[in-house]
Amino acid sequence: MERSVDDQWQQLADTVIAVAVHDYRNALRGYGYNKRSAEYARKECEAFFRSEWYVNLSGTDGEVIIEKLRKEYENERQIDSSDTRSDQYDCEDCIDLL
Repeated sequence: MERSVDDQWQQLADTVIAVAVHDYRNALRGYGYNKRSAEYARKECEAFFRSEWYVNLSGTDGEVIIEKLRKEYENERQIDSSDTRSDQYDCEDCIDLL
């Protein structure tokens, strides 16, 4: 069954947003970036989320997604800082990976 042109455009819009979300998460975490480039990537993503283009693609306010992703990042940081386990795996960890 063929998808309509509108469905294809919506899939493209969803993909653009998903890539921006992925890039923003990585910039917040610093993955694949030095400090300066992570800050630049973060600002670029925020500019996209605040843009008219984002509103046209998503139909939502970009501040909402920025806030959600920042909260997600802060929650991850809190979990990481409270994890007192060593970096060594114990047997239970190994079994969970299987």
